[in-house]
Amino acid sequence: MKIILNKWILWLVVSPLLLTLLLSGISPKEVEASPGWYDNAWAYRKKITIQSSQVAANLSDFPMLVSYASDSDLANDAQNDGDDILFTAADETTKLSHEIEKFNGATGELAAWVKIPSLSSTTNTEIYMYYENPGAANQENATDVWSNGYEAVYHIHDDFQDSTGNHDATNNGSQDITGIIADGQDFIPVDEIQAGSWSVSGSDITIQGWVNPDDFDQDDPRVVSKAKNNKTDEKDHVFMLGLGGSGERYVRGRIKTGTSDSSGTTTLVASTNPLTTATWQLIALSYDGSSMRLFKNGTQVTSTSKTGNLRQNSWAISMGNNPGKNDSGYTSWDGKLDEIRISSVARSGNWLSTEYNNQNFPFDFYATGSEEAAPPPAASPVVVGGEVYPANKLYVLAPWIILTVGAFLVTGVWVLRKHRATS
Repeated sequence: MKIILNKWILWLVVSPLLLTLLLSGISPKEVEASPGWYDNAWAYRKKITIQSSQVAANLSDFPMLVSYASDSDLANDAQNDGDDILFTAADETTKLSHEIEKFNGATGELAAWVKIPSLSSTTNTEIYMYYENPGAANQENATDVWSNGYEAVYHIHDDFQDSTGNHDATNNGSQDITGIIADGQDFIPVDEIQAGSWSVSGSDITIQGWVNPDDFDQDDPRVVSKAKNNKTDEKDHVFMLGLGGSGERYVRGRIKTGTSDSSGTTTLVASTNPLTTATWQLIALSYDGSSMRLFKNGTQVTSTSKTGNLRQNSWAISMGNNPGKNDSGYTSWDGKLDEIRISSVARSGNWLSTEYNNQNFPFDFYATGSEEAAPPPAASPVVVGGEVYPANKLYVLAPWIILTVGAFLVTGVWVLRKHRATS
């Protein structure tokens, strides 16, 4: 047998005098606190629930993509440039660092990167997205999003800035197109993005990017390369991520270690897992001082042993070609690139797999809840008979009377209960 509870609720406005009389004989009990909210200056929020099944392992300080092709709530309520958009942790108030890669105020299209302090592979992780504060300044903290071992992060829009703030790049010919994430770049075999001359110290590095080849006709096309200007020999590279000879569809990587440009050891690792045209694929090369590993779409495809620290020198770094090799022949990339990153950390397979899941299937990676409105503004507490009763709390005077101290009135709720037994 179970009990079904039916409730009829009558709302009564209780005058302060009546409240005084009631409280003189009954001691109220607080039963519920008002919900948390980052700041009442923000009118709306949505809960974002990250699916643990999409996370390969517990990860720390993970830059997660939040992407919407369109969102009518953001279009209607957020600032046109998205400056008022911010994210918090599950406690609803701790602000998380984020970077907005793209926001369209007319459609609500959003591509944002949010630094998740702790991402679980066993329990769903919740965050909140707040918006609509017309007076808010820009809420981004882009450099902190990429503070976990990133040396350079290029979304390669038409500004070619490095989101870490370290190494902004300069474009030499590539064209802005729709990428796998917001915008990317389309290369023909004379194009090159120049990222300057700098080095990664120590023994750890990861080079990665989204690639979408138009064809495989070029010899040794480069995605990212740190090499001697206008040179193509293996010994003239510090690091390289690209493909093999003309007609080959396989990812290759090179790493040079040692203290000399001429006598340092350059090692090649090559995959036998082919890429395809007209498809976005995530490729990566990682090195941890003991082995070089190649990844495709978050899965390791090959590895080779290697030791030593990375060679540091003044050779330049380029995307889409070898440095200075801006002709239509050797080393030129023909196709599209997006989201190029260089880290001073050897990213794990679990990290790269989670990145692939997040960036390739964002709507499987997380679920977005419906729009929630901010609670009423906080009210002043009420003092009755020398006792202080904070606002926006619920108090039980008796099993049939509930009081709440609101912004302007003290209101009472009379609850009648009727029990009906069913079998």
